[in-house]
Amino acid sequence: FRIKWIDKLIVVFDAENSKLMEEIVGSIGHQNRIHLVIGSATRHRSIANGIQAIVAKEWPLPDVVVVHDGARPLLEESLLNQLVSFALKYGASGVICKLTSTVLSVSNEHFLDNALDRTKHFASETPQAFRYESIKEAYNKCSEDDYTFNTECLDLVQRYASTQVKLIEANASQSRLRKIFIVQKEFSEIKRIFYFIATFNANLK
Repeated sequence: FRIKWIDKLIVVFDAENSKLMEEIVGSIGHQNRIHLVIGSATRHRSIANGIQAIVAKEWPLPDVVVVHDGARPLLEESLLNQLVSFALKYGASGVICKLTSTVLSVSNEHFLDNALDRTKHFASETPQAFRYESIKEAYNKCSEDDYTFNTECLDLVQRYASTQVKLIEANASQSRLRKIFIVQKEFSEIKRIFYFIATFNANLK
């Protein structure tokens, strides 16, 4: 763990890769800080499983949790520091990038409705940071439709936990860096790694 203030790292993944994940974590070490949790069929149910593990394992409750996906394993420590600082101040924080393609609004019959203004809309990416109580409240209150169809954690904490969401616009180099996919052999054998959830306590920083 190069970033010392990360207290726990929860890796949420699909059940069929349990044995392989145990072997990988065993080879890395840090077993007291890396914990494996089985995911679910949707993004939010998988992340919720990771959040629930914090209570189930009777760990000290964190101040902030950071959600990141396995498709973008590399990120700058400075960006992570900024996200956590904003989460502590506002309640939640996330990374956005300028759109590089036009987004269309389409009717149910697949006719063009309108084209969205790219200057007013952004792509949401991970990592995202949340006060623990905010994301826990959002998952406790959100609907089954949210669990099944919604794909944005920042939206849930804003609607269900009345949380301000501070957004950080990534520059081009940061965006490219986070989009480098995992290529190591051991990870290429895993069909899906859902999410990495890092926990943070303010007194550890």
